[in-house]
Amino acid sequence: MSSELAGGPFGGHVNFQKQRVEGRVYLPSILTAFTTMLRARGGWIGQFGIDSNNLQPVPEYERFRLGGGSTVDPLRGYDDYTVVPSKFNYFYQGTHVRYPGGRFFTSYTMEQQFPIVHPLHGVVFADAGNTWDQWEEIQPFKLKIGAGIGFRIEIPLLGNIGFDYGYGFNRDDSPRAVGHFLLGNFNF
Repeated sequence: MSSELAGGPFGGHVNFQKQRVEGRVYLPSILTAFTTMLRARGGWIGQFGIDSNNLQPVPEYERFRLGGGSTVDPLRGYDDYTVVPSKFNYFYQGTHVRYPGGRFFTSYTMEQQFPIVHPLHGVVFADAGNTWDQWEEIQPFKLKIGAGIGFRIEIPLLGNIGFDYGYGFNRDDSPRAVGHFLLGNFNF
């Protein structure tokens, strides 16, 4: 669990509180060489401050936007930061706008990792998640789904390098596959 607080008694020009919760479990699979990882994540952002009469709105740039492979809130099979509440997904003068994002999000991952040749590992995954702007808009079973395969290699002193190729089933620009390069210490 992580909390982020800005403003209120700490001062500053923006006031918000952002909470993230994550649960992860690694399980042995039926096949002994496979490892199963299940992960659930959720988050919410709201106003923060002492004087409830003088609260400022949550900054738009702090809201949750899912998508991508190496973003803060990944959803493989979707482009970076493209999963936002449907009311913020529109066209403006010929440009597709997906901004500002939601105040609530949830995402789930099921991943099977298996060795190919040490230190190269393969991954089969399924991701699901979505964002919502208001509490009453939350539909926990109406999620964007992605699935695919990937590869990981661990290089000493550099960290992990990987590539995931995910298919986004519920993309707003028609279902298709997207590749995601991963570099550094990513946790899946």
